[in-house]
Amino acid sequence: MIFFAPNFLITEIYKHKNKLIKNSKLNESEFYLYFNGIIERIQFLPIDFISIESKQKAYDLCKGIDIKDTPFIALAIELNIPIWTGDKKLKDELISKGFNYFFQE
Repeated sequence: MIFFAPNFLITEIYKHKNKLIKNSKLNESEFYLYFNGIIERIQFLPIDFISIESKQKAYDLCKGIDIKDTPFIALAIELNIPIWTGDKKLKDELISKGFNYFFQE
């Protein structure tokens, strides 16, 4: 299975690398091993790939919840693909705004 994400996700992972290592109880070498395995399954797309319309819809959905999630929601709208998230607050709030397209595990 291939997943899609805005290309800045890589930056976000590195930004939170120490927290991810601590919470996963992996050492740094193990973290990079898993990280490489994960990014091989993700098709990264530049934010410019997403239309203004999709960005605006996502912004309208995400404002008041977590604006940092806007690019992920915009990409899902653009590609007509479900969101995969463990963020219950985000999911509940998006559902309340009429967005109900989530990956089912």
